[in-house]
Amino acid sequence: MRRKSRWFLISIPKDTHATESQFREIFSKTMNDLFGVVSYLYTIKIIYLSVKFGYMIINCNREISNYVRLCTALASVSEEEKIPCRVVHCSGTLCSIQKVLTDILVNERILSDE
Repeated sequence: MRRKSRWFLISIPKDTHATESQFREIFSKTMNDLFGVVSYLYTIKIIYLSVKFGYMIINCNREISNYVRLCTALASVSEEEKIPCRVVHCSGTLCSIQKVLTDILVNERILSDE
């Protein structure tokens, strides 16, 4: 059976000291607090994390994409560490997310246009 997924491009603060495991823990804790059993049935995969550029790409099942969008907004209200996250783009393909990220980095003059 084919698994349809959603890809999220998420903006995070630049030069934050959070690691991939900390983000994964924040997302899973928020999902568990909000939705209970749903958090154990589905996983959220962090595909790309760059604290230098301030962006993260995550992948999840299409069925919980709305939950992940809500979880991303509420994950910044964590008691331990406040890390504001914002969904910049959501797509069904990684290629689309990569194009948007490349355009953003070119506009911010981090990457050259060549």
